[in-house]
Amino acid sequence: MTIDPLLEASAAIQIHVAFIALALIATPVQLSLKRGSLVHKRVGRIWMGAMAGAALASFFIVTRHPVIGPFGLLHILSVTTLASIACALWAARHNYVIAHAVTLLCLVAFALIGSGLFTFLPGRIMARMFFSD
Repeated sequence: MTIDPLLEASAAIQIHVAFIALALIATPVQLSLKRGSLVHKRVGRIWMGAMAGAALASFFIVTRHPVIGPFGLLHILSVTTLASIACALWAARHNYVIAHAVTLLCLVAFALIGSGLFTFLPGRIMARMFFSD
């Protein structure tokens, strides 16, 4: 394992990865907390901020396969993430607990874990970090 591929990456990628790392750390903490507690709300704000930061940072990452201007298909996930965070926050503030929980669990499953698995494809930075010689 080597951190060199990340250190050689652009600042946008490094910032994106830092936000994702924070979200990955906060996820199991958040899922273990009592729902609605003050700590749950605070960790939730940190998690939502990390996910929003990762999504916003992604707009500064140059894609190899642009579709619209400099943006690729993965940028659709960034827009969806930002919209989902807004919906989840709205649902929480209006006491729609199930909508809040389902929206955020879908974000964890698809935006955090699902898309994260693709970073381990050959040639990608995470794959080079974890699987290079």
